[in-house]
Amino acid sequence: MNVTAINVFIQVDGRETMAIIGAEQGELFVRALGAFQAAPTNDVTLYNLPPEVEKHVQNARLALFEHWNRIKAAKQPKRP
Repeated sequence: MNVTAINVFIQVDGRETMAIIGAEQGELFVRALGAFQAAPTNDVTLYNLPPEVEKHVQNARLALFEHWNRIKAAKQPKRP
C-alpha cells in the first residue's frame, strides 16, 4: 500500500475541521483504522469514491493546500 495523502475531516461543535496526517505515519495510521471502524477488526475497510466525487475531494485538498501556503508565505519575514 502506498499512502500518498491523509486528510481526516472531523466535525467539532458543529464546525468542520481537518487533521493532516504526515506521510511518514500514513501507513501506520491506515493500519490502525480497522480498530475504530463500525465492526472493529484488524483489517481496515477503505471505500473508493465515485470519480465525480473524487474530483471534488482532490479539488478541495488542492484549494486547502494553496490556502495554507498563502498563509505560511504571509507569515515569513520579508527580505529587503
